[in-house]
Amino acid sequence: MAIAFRSVGARLKADVAVSTAAQQVPLPPGHTTGDFLLMVINTDDSSTPSVPSGWTYLGRADSGPTVATAYRVHTYVYHRQDTGSLGSSVTVTFSTSPWPAGDPYVLAFIAAYTGVDSAGPFEAWSAQGTLNPAPTQTHPQLSTAVNGDWLLTLRTGSAWQARTVTVSGGTNTERVDDNDGFGELYAALYDSGAGLTPGTQTQRSTTAAGGDEMSQSGSTMWSLALKPVTPASSTYASPGTASVSATAYNATVQTVPGGWDLCGEQGLPVYRFVIDWDGLPDSDPVTGVGEDVTGDIISDISVTYGRDQERQLSPAAVGSAAFTLNNTTRRYSPENVASPLHGDLDPAREMRATVDFNGQTHALFNGRIDDYNVHADYSDRTAEFTFLDALNNLSGIKLSTGVYGSLRTGDLINTVLDLVGWTAGRDIDEGATVVRYWWAEGTDALSAINDLVKSEGPPALAYVAPDGTFTFRDRHHRLLRTQSREVRASFTGGRLGDCEAASPPATGYDFTKPFTYSHGWRDVVNSVTFDVEERGPAAALEAVWTDESTYVLAAGQSVDVEISGSDPFVDAVTPVAGTDVTYTTPGAGTLDVLLSRTSGASARLTLRAVGGSVTVTGLQLRARPLTVQRTVKVSLTDPGSITRHGERAYPEGAPWASPADAEAIASMVLLHYARRRPTIQLRIVSQDPAHFVQVLQRTVSDRIHVTNEEVGLDDDFFVERVTHSIQRLGTEGRAPVHSVVLGCERDLEAPDNVFTFDQRGAGFDQGVFDLAPADNPATVFIFDDPVQGRFDTGIFGT
Repeated sequence: MAIAFRSVGARLKADVAVSTAAQQVPLPPGHTTGDFLLMVINTDDSSTPSVPSGWTYLGRADSGPTVATAYRVHTYVYHRQDTGSLGSSVTVTFSTSPWPAGDPYVLAFIAAYTGVDSAGPFEAWSAQGTLNPAPTQTHPQLSTAVNGDWLLTLRTGSAWQARTVTVSGGTNTERVDDNDGFGELYAALYDSGAGLTPGTQTQRSTTAAGGDEMSQSGSTMWSLALKPVTPASSTYASPGTASVSATAYNATVQTVPGGWDLCGEQGLPVYRFVIDWDGLPDSDPVTGVGEDVTGDIISDISVTYGRDQERQLSPAAVGSAAFTLNNTTRRYSPENVASPLHGDLDPAREMRATVDFNGQTHALFNGRIDDYNVHADYSDRTAEFTFLDALNNLSGIKLSTGVYGSLRTGDLINTVLDLVGWTAGRDIDEGATVVRYWWAEGTDALSAINDLVKSEGPPALAYVAPDGTFTFRDRHHRLLRTQSREVRASFTGGRLGDCEAASPPATGYDFTKPFTYSHGWRDVVNSVTFDVEERGPAAALEAVWTDESTYVLAAGQSVDVEISGSDPFVDAVTPVAGTDVTYTTPGAGTLDVLLSRTSGASARLTLRAVGGSVTVTGLQLRARPLTVQRTVKVSLTDPGSITRHGERAYPEGAPWASPADAEAIASMVLLHYARRRPTIQLRIVSQDPAHFVQVLQRTVSDRIHVTNEEVGLDDDFFVERVTHSIQRLGTEGRAPVHSVVLGCERDLEAPDNVFTFDQRGAGFDQGVFDLAPADNPATVFIFDDPVQGRFDTGIFGT
């Protein structure tokens, strides 16, 4: 189905300083179920707007550095699929803190398109900001591989006068060209108006006319490639081993008669491994000298991401990849001045791996060089490379933040990503845990995120997807997301040495040896204890830090004084002379004092002598400390499991959880682990196109069904860890040899007869009391679900 533009909604134009924090962004006229909705929000403050659940955050661009500076525009892009029950507008909440931290001017709108792939609406996108005041700006250039993509061109900015934006380059249709009505913000959206052929797209430029840019404003420039719905012809079924049911335009099911038909319509996959040697942005990532290294790979290729073990109790591991390159030309020898890559063979160069198959591009890895080893003898002239994904980058960034109040874990993870300048894609769940006060001091960004994930509880997870998107899934995601609620594929293996067919015969995709099974006894957890500290601010300002050192400043000289207290603080005030600062002015000068922030576990005071020398002999900072007002012990056990297995304690904490959330997490842990849950490692090989699609598509949190008659398994499992291994790329007319090992954990087994007060046969002495039904995605109560949101239908869960 081709993409088509439906409509765009009326623009939200607001001055939050004189209105309310909650604003309504109108939905497009005629929007309906299945439409792709794109929401653009422009503000001139430094706070992040709060968008309701269900919208996926794509990214943010600023007209210059990410620090708050007067009149800089900040542009946020969100998207979602229309459910048919969204109403006529979307409520977005803005900060009412003093400008520039809040009280923004706002310009926002929502556009609707049909025929966009709901599973992956963007094939590619890029955004950049600039403080350059020139009216004409060049947008990022994109390369696409899918036929029928639509190219969207978005320009935003801030100016004293209303602007009119025009676009040049390629075919374009204007959808939005408007301003906020206050002379502060403008935005323009154009699209190609038709599907484009794959390849490097014509680069767009936009010109904002109607008055000079403000000296501090600049612009943001976006390019976004919308991907059409995947043709139904990409669905395969092997005869006798699988069944396919689908609703699609011109739907067909193609039968593959065993093995690869190398001359068939599906053709062979095209792998691409690209290393950005020069570190410069390329209009086409393969045009740089030596960047496409696919032809030089001479070893097996490995890619791993997901958790560090096959258990939802386990944290995410840093994604990794590895391969070896042919170095007979000495191209990859860093000391070889004759190499075209000389001077560019540095660590941390970006590597991207993709495979194109049947009109779709599947990402395999996006990360950077971790290390490489050059072999230099006649029997081994190779270069071994290892790579780590962007999760590794976060471990090297130390944080020192202010105090954030009453935010969900997903909001706080977005905050951490904002603080470290994360520019790649994001797919962040809202989170179930609400953190009353959060701050970070001296910890690295990855540890801060992992602590938030622990405070969300299993099966929450934060990892980097193969396309480089930072992904956070909260503890309820397997109850809500289709990929976890419904079986995505079934895999079957018979009894070893059994020549008789099963009765009835099992159906599903094949898996191959080795098949690894672990019974799960060692992972039983039947005792969970959390010590939850509840903090609150002092009723009045008090001295949270004092310094009796002497600082002698000459005229014009300044000194920075670092502040740290035993507790974090809020509402700090800039030190006042005579109350907080004691100083003399032998040189008839005055003292200026600047406070870096008003909350956090630390801050910085800058002292500057103006007009003469100053001697400072005493300093203090007054604020309201956030002290521990009480510690609540949350402790839950499963006596039956303890009797059977002995006490097995949960080893992790929930550092940011409230008592209520801590109790919910403890309940979830006992629900999942008071009884054993087996894990498996399932290997799938690209023996035919149907299996190859499974190799490429299965990912973390997918629900799959596994039948293994040898060990007696016939259950649903969740994918927790993914490891790709590629032995042959499928060139020169040969089919690829590409396998994936899925590390999986079995789903919960719920009682058949759940206790229900008003249901005959499920009451006292009949219905079963158990926590397990709370995690049944088919029955758990969901407020906005038309079936499970009805009382007496949905069952209240965790």
